[in-house]
Amino acid sequence: MYRKGLKQFSQKPLDKYPKLKRLVHLKGKDAFYLILSLRLLPFVPSGLVTLAGAIGSVSFITFAIASSVGKIPALLIEAYSVYQITQFEWQGKMILSIAALYLIFVVWKKRKQPTSV
Repeated sequence: MYRKGLKQFSQKPLDKYPKLKRLVHLKGKDAFYLILSLRLLPFVPSGLVTLAGAIGSVSFITFAIASSVGKIPALLIEAYSVYQITQFEWQGKMILSIAALYLIFVVWKKRKQPTSV
């Protein structure tokens, strides 16, 4: 869906960024390794990788294989983490809940503060 809807709208803005345009036009092995490495990095948003693959000229097969192989480690880590959390006794779950509430409070307080211009 990305490829059909956004490719025509993305070409004009890409002209302003020659390095990004070069990155989008990768093909074959280079595109495979770039998509694979971006999928392996946990802090890269998955939607952006999908968008870049859709806008770019990478083939569907290359994108699908690189994405699938790159997602395997992340899925294993997530499954292991969930399994470990479910094995906690009530004390571990209480500590995790308190830490989550504290993090939510800190984020809420930062967003509530007025920004200075």
